[in-house]
Amino acid sequence: MTEFTEEDRRLLADGIEGTLATIGAAGSSVGGYPEQNAKIWSDLAELGVMALPFAEEYNGLALDWLEIGTVMKSLGRFASVEPYLPNVVLAGGIISRSDGTDLKGKLLPALATGSIRMAVAFSEPESRYQPDHISTTAATSSDGFVLSGHKALVLGAPQASTIIVTARTSDDRDKDELSFFLIDAGAPGVTIKDYFTIDGRPAAELLLDKVRVTTADRIAVAGSRRAVLEAVLDEATLAACWESVGAMERLNELTLEHCKERVAFGQPLSKLQVVQHRLVDMHVAIEHAAAMTLTASESLTLPASERAMQVSAAKSTVAKEGLFIGEAAVQLHGAGGTTEDLDVGRYYKRILVNNMIFGSRDHHLQRYLDLRMAGQEVRA
Repeated sequence: MTEFTEEDRRLLADGIEGTLATIGAAGSSVGGYPEQNAKIWSDLAELGVMALPFAEEYNGLALDWLEIGTVMKSLGRFASVEPYLPNVVLAGGIISRSDGTDLKGKLLPALATGSIRMAVAFSEPESRYQPDHISTTAATSSDGFVLSGHKALVLGAPQASTIIVTARTSDDRDKDELSFFLIDAGAPGVTIKDYFTIDGRPAAELLLDKVRVTTADRIAVAGSRRAVLEAVLDEATLAACWESVGAMERLNELTLEHCKERVAFGQPLSKLQVVQHRLVDMHVAIEHAAAMTLTASESLTLPASERAMQVSAAKSTVAKEGLFIGEAAVQLHGAGGTTEDLDVGRYYKRILVNNMIFGSRDHHLQRYLDLRMAGQEVRA
């Protein structure tokens, strides 16, 4: 396993940010939205960014979540729309936990080099942030399974060639009959209704109408498939937290620069005491969010309930502080904070979307409380 120092992480961040700086936060505009850039994706792959979490036997670097956090934070500093989260964190997280050596050997090296685009369809219109509340079914057939259902907010699906779908192989919701299936995005019965999220990321509604897959397309994992899904989604939640921290840092920098340059009442805004207080509050909020996210990153090896509790604490904190920083940045930029001429709005939108994916603040506050109370009952 490769050992990374703090200096290595700084150099990694410099490399990523230097690559992303060539197009900036706005990227190549498509109808007002940034566009994914094939060269940027290739350059990031050459830096080894895609290979970070995967085992060395699959051309990975076998690094941990401090390095993934460094990547996500850097992506957040440019409000990047490159599909690192759906490819590496979500799809890579599930494939890495597969029991199938052949499957790992086929897909992980491709993910590590960025030569394949994948997505994970787990959320449904009525799941209410409960990933095991699945209505999508996988009925057995003579040569495999037939999938039918509706998946919502599938990040990266418009560009993905292969999609991992969660489906239920039994009508009994009390059983762990959740399964992962690999489907071809162009297979008969697959409809991808693509759109942009408000922060510019491509996503889609995925409709499955009697999609046939073979037995080999069912991903075998060790232990509970529900536990695997929860672990991967906790990692994705943490990735979104790190990305929001990066966006918050950049918002703070842009706001500080603006307040130093913008003159009002005969002096820069930064000379006004009330503005100084707001800028200090923004800095403190970032430090709070970053500290909670770091603590959660260090908890990923703990038992599932402890890990989940720390991740929920981080998500709810980042959501709260991110909302404050976004609102403060827009306010201090005046009317310009909401226009396409400034990047402030892009960062704020990224924070808002990250606040909602993988569970809202209210959801994670409730989850934290439930886990905390359950722990107290066990100790009692």
